[in-house]
Amino acid sequence: MILGFIPGKRVGQLNFKTLEKVSGQFVTDDLRLRYSDLVWRVKSKDGVWRYIYFLLEFQQKVDPWMAVRIMTYVWLLHQDLIKAEIIEKSDQLPLVFTMVYYTGRTLWSAPLDVGEMLAPVPSDLQKYCPGLPCFLLETARFTEEELDRSNIASQLMRMEILSRPE
Repeated sequence: MILGFIPGKRVGQLNFKTLEKVSGQFVTDDLRLRYSDLVWRVKSKDGVWRYIYFLLEFQQKVDPWMAVRIMTYVWLLHQDLIKAEIIEKSDQLPLVFTMVYYTGRTLWSAPLDVGEMLAPVPSDLQKYCPGLPCFLLETARFTEEELDRSNIASQLMRMEILSRPE
């Protein structure tokens, strides 16, 4: 599974038997439709719902605006949860884990955090700047030998690597 690539121990605290797909279609305030690739929610082992957002990009080129797109989708998801009253006024917004799965042949070179895209900001104003770091999983960083043969996501990545021209 793709979870084998995600760092940290928190993934082990999730109950993946409760994994549930959530709509990735959003309507902005000016009534424009926006679509993300996949949005899932899952309960932690303590029974609390967690929202996990996966943005899977199967493009061959680096998108220099990916961080802005991801931030937009996360805030649209939060907005939809509020509008649908899934989130109560007394609740905190759920954490959304963002990930770019990049299959391009070159290494990813664009920022993966909106904060990195801002023009220079005086240090006393930096706390007002947005930021949303994103996890990057890119096939170009792996060799065939590095990938676990028992992991389905690794097998897909191996096929991608083997299909690369010499």
